[in-house]
Amino acid sequence: MKQKEISLNNPISGLSKRSLELDFLKALAIVSVIFYHIGFQQFGYLGVDIFFVINGFLVVGSILKNIEESRFSYVKFLFDRLLRLWPIVLIATAVCMLIGFWCMLPDDYENLAQSAIASNFFATNVLSCITTKDYWNVANEFKPLMHTWYLGILVQSYFIIPIIPIISKKVKINCRLFCGIAFSVLALISLVLYLSPAFSDSEKFYYLPFRFFEIALGAIIACFIDRIKSKNKAILYVGQLIILFVIISILFVPAISLSASFKLLTVCFGTALLVLLFNVTNCGNTIYSRIISIPAEIGKCSFSIFIWHQVIIAFIRYTLKTDFSITDILIYLFVVAVISFVSYRFIEKPLSAIKKSKSKKIIVTVLCILCCIITSFGALYVYLNAGVVRDVPELDISKDNVHRNMHAEYCDRGYSYDNDFTTTDKVKVLVIGDSFGRDWINILLESEISDKLEISYIYPYNEDYVLSKSARLDEADLIFRASSNSSNLENSQSIEKWYDQGKVYVIGNKRFGECNGIIYNKRNTADYFSQSIKLDDEFIQINEKLKSAYGDHFIDMITPVMNEDGTIRVFSSDNRFISQDCLHLTKAGAQYYASILDLSWIPEK
Repeated sequence: MKQKEISLNNPISGLSKRSLELDFLKALAIVSVIFYHIGFQQFGYLGVDIFFVINGFLVVGSILKNIEESRFSYVKFLFDRLLRLWPIVLIATAVCMLIGFWCMLPDDYENLAQSAIASNFFATNVLSCITTKDYWNVANEFKPLMHTWYLGILVQSYFIIPIIPIISKKVKINCRLFCGIAFSVLALISLVLYLSPAFSDSEKFYYLPFRFFEIALGAIIACFIDRIKSKNKAILYVGQLIILFVIISILFVPAISLSASFKLLTVCFGTALLVLLFNVTNCGNTIYSRIISIPAEIGKCSFSIFIWHQVIIAFIRYTLKTDFSITDILIYLFVVAVISFVSYRFIEKPLSAIKKSKSKKIIVTVLCILCCIITSFGALYVYLNAGVVRDVPELDISKDNVHRNMHAEYCDRGYSYDNDFTTTDKVKVLVIGDSFGRDWINILLESEISDKLEISYIYPYNEDYVLSKSARLDEADLIFRASSNSSNLENSQSIEKWYDQGKVYVIGNKRFGECNGIIYNKRNTADYFSQSIKLDDEFIQINEKLKSAYGDHFIDMITPVMNEDGTIRVFSSDNRFISQDCLHLTKAGAQYYASILDLSWIPEK
């Protein structure tokens, strides 16, 4: 099959012809990523690692070719790469901010504004590492721009990759050999950093130094590809099929019990080998080429698909539903396909065609700068106003009373109780826990018994830190242990001595769904305040397990807010959200718990 004489749709490509095989690989990668975000594939996110390897190959291949022809410009390289990426990213952030204005609660809209600014400047990976930290956190499912962390790493690599070929040109040595050795050394250093236990999982996931080995693998192939020849193509085709089978199995068969790191490395090195074999064999006009040509069409649009698929699924989850039927998924895939094709046809392809027209480049650049300024300043305004664009009485939020950090300050006031006990005659209550512990403090403070209690708080940074506060543990009349992670409640060995004394009580976990957005977007319906959510059976089972383990020393936070049909209330009796983020209590939520829990026994202890 004759390959089209158009540049690769991927923004980093500088090659003159499409590679059918690489388009096929990109199709495989983007399909796995979509399936992961839908919730079908546990390790589908590894498709991004395929993109990293392919990008490394295409970028370095293009740079080397231009350097060898003495027409490489570092500034032009960066300009061209950014000009391919930036327009669609800016359009996506603008669309997200407009949709978010109508459908998002303040805290969520504030977070979106943060992401919009970070996305505009290709820094979402840094923002995510500082804030969310955990890519697999369920909250990310409702964030339309969370996936742009990938572009952050990619663009940051653009500033580094050309330096190596430029150095080789300056010192007048064999460019490909020098670059191959340099990228091999950098890949090894990056791989060692990735495997090192000295860094957190979030740092390894989001920062370029720990991801560079993936890009470098593709770069190494690009450096040595001209030196590798083979006449026995039949064996190479078999090798391709074996490697493809392994990669597909890892991406789409969750039952394979291998560590995530091992799977990532297998996908990366497997992709690098496939890129090598594809370029050595060059399928040309064969049955093999006809088979892969159909999915390869998806690969052509992979960048647009990547940008829009998460935007669409996140807003669907936020406004409509989180559980999808087969029909829902088919409709979603159709919508993604249509929007992505339009994006590719009318944005990506025209951008590819303007690379030789300076006037068109200038026009596009000016438009991008204007769009960036407008969306960034708009997002900054939203961020500085804590995401509040309308009154939300369900959260006691008014546009007339807005300030930074307003969404977390109520829960965080528990930190001010990190003090030693005094000599008062009040009941000495010690609370040990994370944000769920601070929620319990708020319940006590909102209760009728608050004036009878002296409250002290310990954040459990680690077991040794808790033990260092043993004087408080000894003085306390009652100790309440709370954690958002139920396993921490079951393994609280640091206070075992005080458990034996019978003065430790365990606060059960609580949850009010995954996102209040679905609830809030029915605010114009008659049954708005009667809405409730269904908890996962696994969460209920954990709660029952803790209740059985601790008996009378367990405080159940689920049953008191459970309806007769087993669903969980999300609104208090005065029509306020019990929880703003489905985890932590609002002031109204703490007051509501204080009114429905029997706390009269505490002062009697």
